[in-house]
Amino acid sequence: MAVKLLLTGLPGVGKTTLVKRVMEVLGDRSLGFYTQEVREEGKRVGFRLITTWGEEGWLARVGLASPYRVSRYGVSLAFLEEVVARLQEERSPGKVLVVDEIGKMELFSSKFRAWIEEVALNPAVPFLATIALKSRDPLVVRLKKALLLWEVTRENRDQLSQRVVKLFLRGA
Repeated sequence: MAVKLLLTGLPGVGKTTLVKRVMEVLGDRSLGFYTQEVREEGKRVGFRLITTWGEEGWLARVGLASPYRVSRYGVSLAFLEEVVARLQEERSPGKVLVVDEIGKMELFSSKFRAWIEEVALNPAVPFLATIALKSRDPLVVRLKKALLLWEVTRENRDQLSQRVVKLFLRGA
């Protein structure tokens, strides 16, 4: 069975930074995306998805008209669903599928939700994802019970990236 790992922790603890470090070390052995907060004049205005193949697009931003909302952010599913389609096409043996994150914004997409359920539980797919610490979403709860779950803290985040890389390189 392929290595499957979920990283969780409080907001702002460094989950995305950890995932980016792991992706840098794995290089072309990783395939997926991370979510980056966008700031203007020191204020957070939204979130962008950055892919391993160099594309980026909006996930959510202030002022975006959308039926999907999280706090003051309108959520756009278009780019996320394009990324999911490409990941479905490009998945290949030996590549670690990286998803930062399985969160409230992303889970508005039924395509994302179905895809995550498929790949996270597929025993052949090496899978690394970040996931909300306190989510009550049924899929998130199920994944936390089914997969290896490590909590990222301020105390362990620097050492944890090395452990994650070793875990996936051993499992390759």
